[in-house]
Amino acid sequence: MGQQQRDIVHCAFSTDENYAQHCAGAMASVLANSPDLAFHFHLIQDALPLDTLERLRTTIASFTNGTLSVHTLESSTFSHFRVDDHITLAAYYRLFLPVLLGPEVERIIYLDADLVARHSLRPLWECDMAGHPIAAVYDTHGEGSAERLGMPANHPYFNSGVLVIDLAAWRARDVLPKFVAYIEANFGRLRYHDQDVLNAVFINDVHYLDLRWNTQVRTRTSDVAGAVIGTADPFASLADPAIAHFTGNRKPWRFRDHVRFEDEYLRYLARSGFADFRQPDRTKFAYLTRKIRTRFPKSARAYDGIAWRLRRMTR
Repeated sequence: MGQQQRDIVHCAFSTDENYAQHCAGAMASVLANSPDLAFHFHLIQDALPLDTLERLRTTIASFTNGTLSVHTLESSTFSHFRVDDHITLAAYYRLFLPVLLGPEVERIIYLDADLVARHSLRPLWECDMAGHPIAAVYDTHGEGSAERLGMPANHPYFNSGVLVIDLAAWRARDVLPKFVAYIEANFGRLRYHDQDVLNAVFINDVHYLDLRWNTQVRTRTSDVAGAVIGTADPFASLADPAIAHFTGNRKPWRFRDHVRFEDEYLRYLARSGFADFRQPDRTKFAYLTRKIRTRFPKSARAYDGIAWRLRRMTR
């Protein structure tokens, strides 16, 4: 099937050098699992090295159903936005989509770089947003976030790692100045950065998607024991997610962490421009840590503390 015969899906990623490798793997997973769709990727970046950009282009070129546009956003213009730990200004890039892309792009899927698609994105692309400007998945780890932002207690709070965005509605509502104003007025509240901003600005105006479209790999069955807004069967969604999102401290690019869907992350990375990647921490200590995690999963947190102390002692 030629690309001109496929449906065109606009899909945005944003990254800096730290997450470019993971972005390539995510792109490969999207293309591999939706062969009947033609994706036009919009990559938002600021000064990625030329060799990194070439690796990302190589990723797209290795498939027959993807094209790439690179959009440069000068982050110095919003360098006063809050950042913490591993979160950089790249987290805010998605907020600028309505001005970075032309009016011909009316709907777009936004995906974080640290995820893998496991099934076709066609149902996500074609979802009925019921007139809302944004569609997202309820955050199973967002306890207390609504109250922190001044929302009513127990108000739904979504994760911003997977979004379906009605860009036409965003432009009509002129949301970018609202984003910036909220960030500048609530610096101390923004623990989750762009995610907090989107939740606050679009309060009561969100279409909630099924959990399967943004399943955080750290989520356990106990985390979905209650009702999950937008999801009929959270246990089924958790068991077989369409998109697995590597939130939290444990990551698939570290061998010792032994994360769920690590094998899929590595498989798609092997089909990208970063196919030469090898987990750098395949040491005897990492093998021991991984074995403990596998044998005693319920005690993983305690063993993490022990492992941290052992590493400190052996430096």
